[in-house]
Amino acid sequence: MLHSSWFWIAFAILVFWALGAYNRLVRLRAQIKQQFGPLQAVLMEYQEVVQQAVTAAAAAPQLGQPEQFRLGSQPLDPVASGYWAVHHGLGSHAVPCLGPRQCASLA
Repeated sequence: MLHSSWFWIAFAILVFWALGAYNRLVRLRAQIKQQFGPLQAVLMEYQEVVQQAVTAAAAAPQLGQPEQFRLGSQPLDPVASGYWAVHHGLGSHAVPCLGPRQCASLA
């Protein structure tokens, strides 16, 4: 069988087809990398902007809470801080009282 000319012709065709398929895959991979290059650059810029925003937000003072409820950058009392956020953030969206005794206990 190894001495048959048809075997060697088929084997050569198979080898050349495999090399051609491999080269085609390598070219396609290079084209994909080339096409995603601009997208990667935009994503890297976006990552830098987000990192700068996070750094700036961490360094900036927290606005919206009175200083009496803060000690440095940490809330002094989470309950008082939450009370201020609920009563000043919600405005007129108060919880209705169920009866006079419940309203008196809330005051």
